[in-house]
Amino acid sequence: MPLIQDGRIRGLAITGGRRSPTVPDIPTVAESGVPGFASTSWQGWFMAAKRRRRSSSASSMETAKALALPDVRPRLAAMAYEGVGQPPAEFAAYYKDEIAKFTKVIADAKIPKQ
Repeated sequence: MPLIQDGRIRGLAITGGRRSPTVPDIPTVAESGVPGFASTSWQGWFMAAKRRRRSSSASSMETAKALALPDVRPRLAAMAYEGVGQPPAEFAAYYKDEIAKFTKVIADAKIPKQ
């Protein structure tokens, strides 16, 4: 991000589904001619399946609070990251969608299973 903001390199496109508020003048890949393209990196925390629902909800709430701290948001934005902090059920649905999406990408590209 600093290289783009300093004008030393030019950003061509953002891979996510929407423009980044950090560099709003850089279009998305979809806007640049690849309709429907959207790919972002994400990180999630996983717990043992037998873990009590209450403890996973508490962890999720504390993570969301940390991501919303005034000193954390600008640090994430400087790297064009966005802290989301979803409830466990929302993250589980997102994760399943990601698995399905990339299972299809792998099959379509005929990438052999390792």
